[in-house]
Amino acid sequence: MITHLTQYGGILNQLIASAILITVILLFQLGTNQWINKRQFRSMTYRRRWTVGLRNLRLLLIAVGLILIWATELRTAALSAVAILAAIVIGTKELIMCLLGSVIKTGSNAFTLGDRIRVNDVEGDVIDQNLLSTHLQEVSNGQYSGRMVTIPNSMFLNQAIYNSTLAGGGAVFGMLTIKLARSENWNQHEVALLQAAESCCAETKDSVNKAIKNLKHEGIDPPSTQPRTLIKVEDKDTLSLTLRYPATAEKKLKIEQAILRNYLSTMQHEPTKAPSSS
Repeated sequence: MITHLTQYGGILNQLIASAILITVILLFQLGTNQWINKRQFRSMTYRRRWTVGLRNLRLLLIAVGLILIWATELRTAALSAVAILAAIVIGTKELIMCLLGSVIKTGSNAFTLGDRIRVNDVEGDVIDQNLLSTHLQEVSNGQYSGRMVTIPNSMFLNQAIYNSTLAGGGAVFGMLTIKLARSENWNQHEVALLQAAESCCAETKDSVNKAIKNLKHEGIDPPSTQPRTLIKVEDKDTLSLTLRYPATAEKKLKIEQAILRNYLSTMQHEPTKAPSSS
């Protein structure tokens, strides 16, 4: 009887410790929420990063704390249920793969909140991530589709992750392609396109250069932040001009539209000259 009382006393102590742990975590959550609400963040992306990071930290602290408190009972249960655990492992293969994918994603620092990534033909901005999945705001044809995409973290085990964002959203390079008839003066279009890019990228030039400078300090040699064009012969009747321009992740679409409108306006009011013959 004394043994049973001792056993129940140990379980009672563990229940009390668990209740204290959860209470402390809840108080921590209350304090962090108040801190986030009072703090002025420079963008919604940074606000989401703090919110998601603190949420995942709370979950991790609860999980680690409960494991430490109930370690003895868990060890006893594990020793007496090896066969059951083996069956559970087989049945939860996808869950384990998601957890491993989360570890690989975090360890490799492949992306962070606010980055624009593409995985298995799905492209979007990362708006949330946890131990099991990553949530994207889908981007289709360079603009938001209005849909949210949930990617299981298990995909990161065998799929390449394409991240078009540098320095956590501080810099990103956009691509804009214009197709022309070969009879047109492509040089005139190129000049108008570059002038439009120089004008429209001016507002984000300082933040992009700062992000690129930080990358150089880390030993990375990123492309030039100056707008560049690439001309390509598509077929016997068509040429294409591809503009690469710098921007921030949050303003990339806005800048792309501004460049396009500026370029079209210029070409509309400036008659196209015939290409010079040698």
